[in-house]
Amino acid sequence: MVVVVEEMVVVLMVNVNIKHTGVEISTPVYFELLKKNIPMKTDKIISDATNNKIFRLTIFITENCNFNCIYCYEEHKKEKINRIKLNAIKILLSNRVKSLSRLEIDFFGGEPLLCNKEILELCSFICDLQKDYDFKFFGSMTTNAYLLKKEVIKELISNGVKSYQITLDGDMTMHNKTRILKNGKGTFQHIWNNLLELKKVNLSFNVILRIHLSCKNLKSVEVLIDKINSELLDDRRFKVFFKPIAKLGSQNDKSLEVIEFNRQEEVINKLAKKLKVPKQEFRFSDDYVCYASKLNSLCIRADGEIVKCTVALKEDYNKVGKLNNDGTIDLSRNKFLKWSNGLQSMNKNELMCPKKYLFDHNSN
Repeated sequence: MVVVVEEMVVVLMVNVNIKHTGVEISTPVYFELLKKNIPMKTDKIISDATNNKIFRLTIFITENCNFNCIYCYEEHKKEKINRIKLNAIKILLSNRVKSLSRLEIDFFGGEPLLCNKEILELCSFICDLQKDYDFKFFGSMTTNAYLLKKEVIKELISNGVKSYQITLDGDMTMHNKTRILKNGKGTFQHIWNNLLELKKVNLSFNVILRIHLSCKNLKSVEVLIDKINSELLDDRRFKVFFKPIAKLGSQNDKSLEVIEFNRQEEVINKLAKKLKVPKQEFRFSDDYVCYASKLNSLCIRADGEIVKCTVALKEDYNKVGKLNNDGTIDLSRNKFLKWSNGLQSMNKNELMCPKKYLFDHNSN
């Protein structure tokens, strides 16, 4: 069934090129979607991506990492968020939550658990704000899980961080060739032991096991699936996400054996059939909208630089603004709006991955 939308005006509470705390609107951004044929579910998707009562932050709490993965595109600067920028985020949130119904924060890196103290401090601050303002807080983390001990996750969960994405690259032999420590040592068994310890935690949380796929590791992934089936998938808090690796700008891009795009779905479907509990496979929906496409989503790097995408970190088009020390934000209007072009065009590809289909595609 299709709904014909005669007119939809979407307003974002952001003062473009002007310092703001997100409390008052003086120069709102308008998007007019006229006479678009939009599937019913898309009404909700557009609302979610533009809702002023929802605020999404990805915070690079540190840009340093304890791993040296062969395909990683990040530079891993020995830089973590400092006291001034941490306080600036607190001021930003203190002003923003007054009009929010939902706050989402994903802790990113580098490896975020290298700065677990700062994460807990910020989350505790948010929990205190909830005593005065009526909003829900959803914390998540993208982590290699090497430091994710049972006592660590208990404290994180109690402070609202309940969702985790953890990557494995196949069985122990293959994983230890690609996801290694800075000193070259393997990491699989240490991570696996942590996962088994997490399973013993009697609290509400969810883990997405992101299984990287390449031409080289498919057999080893089948071995890993057997291990996941027997040791983890009896627990509904764990799900599996099959993700082919890509050439994203690492120094080893030329040597990466990536799966051709037109084969990826076939490969994923074949592996998914081996899961003991099919419902515990995670996939993005057909109408998935990338966080970078959403008007109410920002990424804050350790130095306060604001970007839209966690991948295109070296690209100027991704550098849309900065977080000031007083908690206000400066944004470049044109750069910022370009990322949300899919909300006007309703182009599925632009909504799903603006980096690929708006920027990379146009540069070729």
